[in-house]
Amino acid sequence: MKYIALLTSIVFIHSYAMETTHNNQFKRGALIAIEGIDGSGKSTLAQHLYKALKQKYNSVILTKEPGDTEVGKEIREIVQQQTEPLNPKTEFLLFAADRAEHFSKVIIPALEKKSIIISDRLADSSMAYQGYGRDLNKNIIRQTNEWAMYGTQPNLTIFVKVPVKIALERIAKRNENRSAFEKKPLLKKVANGFEEIYKPYIKNTDFETIAKSFQKDLIKVNGNCVNLVIVDDVDFEEIHGNCIRLITVDGRESEEIVAQKTITAVERWIENHCK
Repeated sequence: MKYIALLTSIVFIHSYAMETTHNNQFKRGALIAIEGIDGSGKSTLAQHLYKALKQKYNSVILTKEPGDTEVGKEIREIVQQQTEPLNPKTEFLLFAADRAEHFSKVIIPALEKKSIIISDRLADSSMAYQGYGRDLNKNIIRQTNEWAMYGTQPNLTIFVKVPVKIALERIAKRNENRSAFEKKPLLKKVANGFEEIYKPYIKNTDFETIAKSFQKDLIKVNGNCVNLVIVDDVDFEEIHGNCIRLITVDGRESEEIVAQKTITAVERWIENHCK
């Protein structure tokens, strides 16, 4: 398949930086979720992206699930410090409770202020870990998440894709006790879950399909969404930012390269979506 991609030459990045004014105000906010298995590097990427956007815009928030509210911190400790595995339903409902608190106290107020919110994990993690990883009813998870999120969905998702083997090697280098979510059998199921979740975005997004759809009514591919796979050969400008709902990043690359490519893509997306 021929994927839409990102031009990441130094000249391109420099010219774009010159076009953007520091501390721009947004006409509307946006919610950006960063997703991936444990060991994918998503938390590090979230930090890099936040620092880069804060240099250009004055209304950027970095948050996470679980644990970015007072209630959430207690829930995080419960689910990660258990010596005995939790019942899968209990596990999911604790994450859903955290999500409801997170959206009501952090995300929705920030969106009302037209902020850009970067969240290290959102609802797709519950679908991947508890739906595919723990084999819970996916329809119930989907409905509960929608309820807990007050019907709000991410405007953009960044999927940090990395093989389970590499993720486990990174986890081992931390020299810490592995949580219940960092075991190989579960991670394999979760990795497959993320692939299934994002399959509708990836399917039929070759260049010819997008070019034809663009001329009709922006892009209407599988629910008005397109996956931008970040490589180095085609110009990002071929797609309007509002048509991009998923950015897939190759998490095997170095931290610096992943950050550089993702930051450039998200900045271009912001220019189309939020201005």
